[in-house]
Amino acid sequence: MATEEDYNLLKQQLNGLWNNDEYCDFTIICGSGGEYKKRVHRAVICTRSEWFKNACESDFEEGQICELELSEDYPAVVHALLEFLYLADYSSETHIGLSNPVFHAEVYGIAERILLDPLKELVIKKMKSSLMDDWSEVSFLDATRIVYDSTYKQDDKLRAMMAATAKEKMITLFSDDKENYRDTLEQLPGLAADLVIKLAKHFYSNSRQYRWIAKCGICGLAQTVGFSVTSPPEGRHSMAADTTSLVFFHQETSGLWWDDEYCDFSIVYGQDAQYTKRVHRNIMCARSEWFRNACKRTFKEGQTGKIELTEDDPLIVEALLEYLYWASYSYETTEMHPLIFHVKVYAIAERILLDPLKEVAIGKATASLNNDWSETAFLQAIRTVYDTTYREDDPLRGLLVRRALEGSQMRPPKLKHKTLMEDYPEFARDLAWKMLEQWRCLERVTDW
Repeated sequence: MATEEDYNLLKQQLNGLWNNDEYCDFTIICGSGGEYKKRVHRAVICTRSEWFKNACESDFEEGQICELELSEDYPAVVHALLEFLYLADYSSETHIGLSNPVFHAEVYGIAERILLDPLKELVIKKMKSSLMDDWSEVSFLDATRIVYDSTYKQDDKLRAMMAATAKEKMITLFSDDKENYRDTLEQLPGLAADLVIKLAKHFYSNSRQYRWIAKCGICGLAQTVGFSVTSPPEGRHSMAADTTSLVFFHQETSGLWWDDEYCDFSIVYGQDAQYTKRVHRNIMCARSEWFRNACKRTFKEGQTGKIELTEDDPLIVEALLEYLYWASYSYETTEMHPLIFHVKVYAIAERILLDPLKEVAIGKATASLNNDWSETAFLQAIRTVYDTTYREDDPLRGLLVRRALEGSQMRPPKLKHKTLMEDYPEFARDLAWKMLEQWRCLERVTDW
């Protein structure tokens, strides 16, 4: 059985090969214009790497000319790869212009590409040490971008370590004026998703041991964080607050809603234009700037007395028209979950710039979240909202993000949640940012 002394002797002999071109029979070329050339031993690199073994086969051009170009990689990174194949280690002192974390991330990327798991394991150890000894926010973010751009497995170990580091360093990274970090979360939805899941697991695992206290950084006022959806400010989305204003509409326009006698305009809707609703131009135009512009004589709609809304769900168009007469709308269908219904109403209101209808839809969506909970509908609602709204501060986006945050505190995350966040990077960014805000202002208090 080989002793440690035998291994040390073998390492010395390989080190001699690494620094000696005498028996080399293959050349690795990289860098712009082939500036880096390293003569290597086919017997060494092919026995250490299946990828190099395949590349060096005589059936390929590389095997016939005994040269292999890695033109897209940094010379220092290729040098580190080859050094590892000989010495089972690589030096961090040969790179120029790259911080240590960025250098290690690049080495990990090439190891991922050529399927060299032992090198990946070594990089993880070096990266961990580098982040502990030479911490730099800029280097960390740059390295994180490289890691998430060059790796593909959701369970990748270096991804997990970078996300864990982001969680540990979030107080340093997280600041209102650090838009670079916020941009990173949007550009790398995988990182945002990993960070959300790590924070959610922490919140969930500690929920049985701690009470979470929200503390204002300005006044110091502390309040226990609840798990129900925050109710909207009184009078804003409350139907009770609208009751007085609705009286006029109920009395004066209810007859018009049901009576075609004085109608002078038509709304055509449905996929095949199978539905037509006769309406009153003066009511539509008085309630909506969008309809007022569409009804002008200079447009075809104004000349024909007809507007087509054939791309929208008929139920949603009817809710829109009902609102224009009643200042509210009803939900009387079993064809879709109420939350999806209200979200789609919000979407059409967003498109035609009808803010009062958006306010009503938010109020109804809030009630639906509290009274008609469905995880499937909630996930679908997130997709719909982020497909149809465009402002980062959109209030319905904010409502769904808050609900997602509260849900993450009550139950562990699932794979489908991570998939959603990777499909919708803006949602992943918003949720991660919200969790970071909460992390910053929460204090753990032992539950007595």
